[in-house]
Amino acid sequence: SLTALLDEDPHKILVVGEAERVAALGARVRAAGLPVHAVHSEPTYLEILPSGVSKGTALRAMLRALAVDAERVVAIGDNWNDLEMIEAAGLGVAMGQAPEGVRARADYVCGTAEEDGVREVIERFVLGGG
Repeated sequence: SLTALLDEDPHKILVVGEAERVAALGARVRAAGLPVHAVHSEPTYLEILPSGVSKGTALRAMLRALAVDAERVVAIGDNWNDLEMIEAAGLGVAMGQAPEGVRARADYVCGTAEEDGVREVIERFVLGGG
């Protein structure tokens, strides 16, 4: 088996394939009740992480360690693997090309990457000049 080749437990498994097959695998992993967090970072990518591990939990841990209030943080993401981080920040921003479900749960939706959406957010919310 693959795990026999590893010296230690994996921190992350990345599955890459056809979007339909990757989506079906993600649904099966989530339905299996395994102690993992399965999330899509692209339609063709499935990230499988230990339960409780996400960009959101990492952001919350960093905020605690630095004694920073979440309200002072802007987080920008473009896919499902960014959703918990977007929700953990004081201002959660979805890029314009993010899936509809991610955009619907963000506080603000900026332009796409091609439209310089990150610059838009920095100018409007960080520098206050947009």
